[in-house]
Amino acid sequence: MKLVYYAIAATFLFVSCKDNSSAEHHDMDESHEMAEAEEAHEHDMNHEEEGEEEIAIANENGFYGEEFNVDGTITFEEALTQLGDNDSLVVKLSGPVNQVCQVKGCWMTIGNNDKTMRVRFKDYDFFVPKDCAGKTARINGVMKKEIVSIDEQKHYLADANATQEEIDAITEPKEKLTFLASGVKLQ
Repeated sequence: MKLVYYAIAATFLFVSCKDNSSAEHHDMDESHEMAEAEEAHEHDMNHEEEGEEEIAIANENGFYGEEFNVDGTITFEEALTQLGDNDSLVVKLSGPVNQVCQVKGCWMTIGNNDKTMRVRFKDYDFFVPKDCAGKTARINGVMKKEIVSIDEQKHYLADANATQEEIDAITEPKEKLTFLASGVKLQ
């Protein structure tokens, strides 16, 4: 009879430990995601609050960030085609700069009338000139497709003081393109 109790106790202990490690792993994943989100939010808030003037400086060859071989650069539209149904694409692409962060030049948007993407700079190590909208950028890095949930879209609209009618109009997830650039060359 003692053997049966020991077997039940051992099974209970094994299952309990297994569940705890899963919960801990889930908590660690959730904590990591929260830390990344907080870091991104702090980054955005810091560059708005600092108010210090950053100057974007190109190297002697006209690159911001890491220099790269511009041969093989494809257009934004070609990159969209190559990305297709994939989640991400390592690519060198060129496209028109639509908007630039007017605080420090720490991001820009590139795209056409149908699609745009926000370009951020690897490790926040470099900036682009705040007056580069309208120029063509050659960028090297990773293009990524992300899906923004209905709840997240509604949350952003609520944060932006949108009307309830605007918030209620969100009925489906939205695809968003992002790009993490290690280097940029403007023309």
